[in-house]
Amino acid sequence: MYSITMNLMSPRDWRDKLSAFVERLEREFDGRLRLVIALPTPDDRLYESNVLIVLDEVRKEDSIVVASAAPEDVSPLLVPQEDRDAIEAFINYRREEVGDWRDKLSAFVERLEREFDGRLRLVIALPTPDDRLYESNVLIVLDEVRKEDSIVVASAAPEDVSPLLVPQEDRDAIEAFKLLGGRVVFEEEVG
Repeated sequence: MYSITMNLMSPRDWRDKLSAFVERLEREFDGRLRLVIALPTPDDRLYESNVLIVLDEVRKEDSIVVASAAPEDVSPLLVPQEDRDAIEAFINYRREEVGDWRDKLSAFVERLEREFDGRLRLVIALPTPDDRLYESNVLIVLDEVRKEDSIVVASAAPEDVSPLLVPQEDRDAIEAFKLLGGRVVFEEEVG
């Protein structure tokens, strides 16, 4: 037995597409499908996805099955049933909050680019301002971190942005933010 969460005020073609997708997932994951949560429209995004698929456990080949079953406009995220953070994020999704978050991040990155002129390497933001890792929701990666850099970052950060500043060698922090669904909002172009 599994649940489907679909906003009935969503566009009809989106709901129809999702219904067909869920039927296919049912066949493919016979008895392993636990939950499917769709965001209100195909343009909404959380963790770079618009549909959350929860299985009893995620096996290596499952992502290939989901990708081949996904119709156009469906950007699925596949997680095991233990991933309470992703499930709660999709259940509690509010479009206004996420849009405002993106706007704040955009302005923040522009200011960081000016302040760190050529030293900024990467910025990764968690899906919502309420998400936290190391008590932060945005990771800022510089070529090297100097003593005064923390003051610059703190003064540039808008409300709701709780930044963590690390040097580019800190692969653990970078991977941790990505694993928690962090989205790269700035990456230095190599070339």
